[in-house]
Amino acid sequence: MSNAAPRAFSSKTPGETVRLAANFNRLCAAPTNPVWTITWLSGTPHVGNVSTMRVGSPTMAEARSTQLVTGGTPGATYDVKCEVDQDDQHFEVHAVLQVTP
Repeated sequence: MSNAAPRAFSSKTPGETVRLAANFNRLCAAPTNPVWTITWLSGTPHVGNVSTMRVGSPTMAEARSTQLVTGGTPGATYDVKCEVDQDDQHFEVHAVLQVTP
């Protein structure tokens, strides 16, 4: 398993729907099977099921995957992870997402 350096997405409000992107071009050339997960990390505890923040299915174009994300709890910080595969190898990218009031 290979990991890229952690980073932060731009913050969002609960009412916003944003498209998050994970770029794997430094890790692999033609990744497949993107899987996005969101986990509450810190701040105000999340209300409800965190998986409902993902909207629809992720997309994959070349070495870049995107996922629409909505909702979240104001004052919460989430760990967002995108995982992909290529040639029997597994790669993942993590980033922090803050939801502002």
